[in-house]
Amino acid sequence: MSSSSPPGEPAVRTHIGRRLKLARDTAGISRRELAQRVGTTAERLTGYERGTHRLTARRLFEIASILDKPVSYFFEDLPEQAARPGAPGVDAEVPAARLRETLELIAAFYRIPDAETRRDVIRLLRGIAVDL
Repeated sequence: MSSSSPPGEPAVRTHIGRRLKLARDTAGISRRELAQRVGTTAERLTGYERGTHRLTARRLFEIASILDKPVSYFFEDLPEQAARPGAPGVDAEVPAARLRETLELIAAFYRIPDAETRRDVIRLLRGIAVDL
């Protein structure tokens, strides 16, 4: 990452990259397929997912459309301190077991056909998480 990056940018890019990988994996789209659909290389897409390559707003919009996500999805749960000037980078690795659990949970969630039931599940999980 260049020394000319604005403070906090590496952390934001890393967060967006993680969300991109999660959305792509959840959608069941390979890195190569997504890269072809947005007109880039799989290597470049890997850079986006790792946060080592800058992702333009236009490209993020294209990717969001293909993955059927709002652009705001990629910023959800962004740690507040990551967007602040002078913020340190976030950890680059998520344990594979946690990622696998997350993907399984998301896949199961989207198999629930009723929107109200999905909202109930979200409320339940938030309640459990707060109580821990």
